[in-house]
Amino acid sequence: LRLYLLEQMDPVRCKYNIPSAFIVDGLLDVERLEYAINTVINRHEILRTSFEIIDDMPMQIISDSVQFVIERVGLITDIDTQIKAFVREFDLKTPPLIHALIGRIDETRMLFLFDMHHLITDGTSAQLFIREIEKIYNGEALEPVVHQYKEYAIRANRYTGSEAYQKQLSYWKDVVRTEYKKVKLPTASANHYSDGSTGRNYYFEIGSDLQSKMKAYGEQHNYTEYMLMIAALNILLHKYTGAEDLTVGTPVFGRNSREENEMLGVFINILVLRNYVRDEMSVKELFEGTKKRILDAFDHSGCGFEDLVQHVQVDRDLTQNPLFDIMFV
Repeated sequence: LRLYLLEQMDPVRCKYNIPSAFIVDGLLDVERLEYAINTVINRHEILRTSFEIIDDMPMQIISDSVQFVIERVGLITDIDTQIKAFVREFDLKTPPLIHALIGRIDETRMLFLFDMHHLITDGTSAQLFIREIEKIYNGEALEPVVHQYKEYAIRANRYTGSEAYQKQLSYWKDVVRTEYKKVKLPTASANHYSDGSTGRNYYFEIGSDLQSKMKAYGEQHNYTEYMLMIAALNILLHKYTGAEDLTVGTPVFGRNSREENEMLGVFINILVLRNYVRDEMSVKELFEGTKKRILDAFDHSGCGFEDLVQHVQVDRDLTQNPLFDIMFV
C-alpha cells in the first residue's frame, strides 16, 4: 500500500485522483445512471473498499454494500471552473472512493464529471467500469462477476515467495545495482524539484509524415514505435544533460491472464528502463541496445516496483521518485 502511504505524506492530496469529463449530447436519465453506477459498485469489491490505519498498519476494508449518489447542479455557465471545483480530496475511510457530478450546459447538452481514486483503479479498470455502466444504463444484462480483485492480490502475494519471482527480482536488482546519477535537466530555477503542485503541461504533435516514416523504419528493421520513441527520448536527454547512463520509468499493463483482463482493480506496474547513450555510438547500436533492454524489462515485468524499491539501497528523498526522475507514458 505504498500509494496510500505516499498520499498521507504528500501535501497535494488530489495527486492520485483519476478524473474524467464528458459532454453528453442529449439529456441523461440521472436516476437510471445513478442506478447503473450503484449496480457496478456493488458487483466489484474493490469499488467498495476503503482504507484505514489499524494497529499502525494501512488496511483495506471491504463494505458489504454502499449507496452512491451523483451530485446534481443546475445550469453550468463555465465548464472549466466547474471541473476545477469538482476535483477534490477523497476521504479514504468512506467508500466508495468515487465522485460524480452532472449538470446542464444548455437545452441539449449535459456535463458529466467522474473521479476515482488511484487506490481502487487504474486506466484499464476505469474503462471497464464505464463500459459496465453504459451496458446497465442501456438495459443490457451483464455476466456475473466470477473473480474479485482480492483473489489476484492473494495470488500476487503468494507469487512473491516463489523461486520464479526471486529470479525476476534478481534481474531488477542487477539492473539498478550500480549507482546512477540523477538526470539534471536545465531549468529556469536552480531548484527544479517541488511538491508537485506547480508546473506546466507542454503539448506538441508528431506530424503524420514523421510518424509514417518512423513506422516504416521500424517495420524494416524490426523495431516497434515504442522502442524508437524510447530511443529518441534518451537521445534528447543525453543532448540536454550530457548524461550517458539514463533511467526512465514506464508503466505496463500488469494483467497476465484472461480473467485479470476483465477484473477491476489496480494492476499497473512500473518498469525501470536503464539505457546508455554515448556520442560514439552508431544509430543501429543505440537502437539495438534499447530494443534488447526493453524486451528484457518486459520479460521480467512480474516484479512489483514497490518491492524492488524495498530491496535496493536508494536515497530516501520525498521530493523525488526512487530510481528514476523521468517517466515515459
